[in-house]
Amino acid sequence: MRSADHELDQSFASAIRNSASHRLALTPAVLSMLHQSAELKQAIRTDQAAVTAASAAGADAPDDDGERLRTAQAQLVLDQDELENVQQDLARMGGDPQTDVKQAFDQHRSIESQASALPENTATGALESSRSLHSVVGKVQILSSLKERQHALIDARNKALAAQQKLQQQHDVLAKKTYTPAPGEDPASRAGKLAQLRASAEREKDMTDLDKRVRDLGQLATVYVDWTHLVQTQRRVLRTALTADFLTILMAVLGIFALSGLAQYLINR
Repeated sequence: MRSADHELDQSFASAIRNSASHRLALTPAVLSMLHQSAELKQAIRTDQAAVTAASAAGADAPDDDGERLRTAQAQLVLDQDELENVQQDLARMGGDPQTDVKQAFDQHRSIESQASALPENTATGALESSRSLHSVVGKVQILSSLKERQHALIDARNKALAAQQKLQQQHDVLAKKTYTPAPGEDPASRAGKLAQLRASAEREKDMTDLDKRVRDLGQLATVYVDWTHLVQTQRRVLRTALTADFLTILMAVLGIFALSGLAQYLINR
């Protein structure tokens, strides 16, 4: 879980950093929303200053009865709600992918913090209790569960290796990528050199993140392999135990027939 979570955190970090450079085409509708968003942000700053001034002047204006402060606070809440609405509309149109990624990351962190409070799955615990191991039926159920787990672990390992290979290919592509100047940009100018340095720095950061994710996925695949070997060992032990149980049952049945025959013989005598 630690390896998988670290790989996911690196993925979010790369997505948040790179999303800033991937913006929606500035259509008239998007430009209008961006302009409205800027105006609302300025209005919120003004509202906050008004709230501060009204709060400070409250003691000097006893006849006001707090009306000025309440009005300023209401206007601030109204502008904040309107700004949130505009930002949501802008995000829905794809105009702010960085906000989308950050919201997804916040949801991930929220679920992560709530995971410790979630009830544990007790089905497998009851299935693998010592009481289940005392019966043939319980052993058969556990053997079936272990078979399903082995298939799930093999599938998880294959997915981790496929993701690792895909990230390694992305890393190799980035390593061969060269900087392409923007139209009208002079690579020899100071601005061109600065843009090239920034692009190279971003590429190095992306390659570093990919290296970390490739390493994490490799560790994750190794863990799945170790767990698969453990499950195989458990299945082998259970099959041996079941074989012994069936032989015991067979010997008991044969013993019953032998005793029955001996009893019949003695009765006949």
